[in-house]
Amino acid sequence: VTATAIGFAFDAGSGDRELSSVFGFCYSVGCLLAVLVVQQAGLFTAVIQPPLILFVAVPGSYFLFHGGQLAGVKDLAINCGYPLIERFPLMLFLSAAVLLIGLGRWYVGLTSHRGADSAEASDSGAAKTAKASPATAIVSSVTAKLSGLVLRKPATTT
Repeated sequence: VTATAIGFAFDAGSGDRELSSVFGFCYSVGCLLAVLVVQQAGLFTAVIQPPLILFVAVPGSYFLFHGGQLAGVKDLAINCGYPLIERFPLMLFLSAAVLLIGLGRWYVGLTSHRGADSAEASDSGAAKTAKASPATAIVSSVTAKLSGLVLRKPATTT
């Protein structure tokens, strides 16, 4: 939000009365930095925020750039909707990038948490293998999940 506000302030100071590529750059950098530096507990918020920030910032900028004067619902829909439509590709690709980064961080956090639990529980060879490299950790995680599915006992009714 802070980086988006900086981009907005730059565009407001330029006197152009429109959001430029500086706004888009600051918005993008802010969203990417947020998903990279946020704690694991706040990852969901960082992943869903890019469209929300843009949906508030673009109409808000129009409202402030034009002195808060609205000539009606049609004027509001056209002059606030069109800039949102123009920036839809930016929002789409940025949201996809943030989602992929967030999923990667979530998976790494999940596997590192499981690796720490298994290392504490026993000193087995699988725990040592998981610490050897990320590829072996992924393979051992997948095989553990698959063996749990195969070896699971069927539900019985009484």
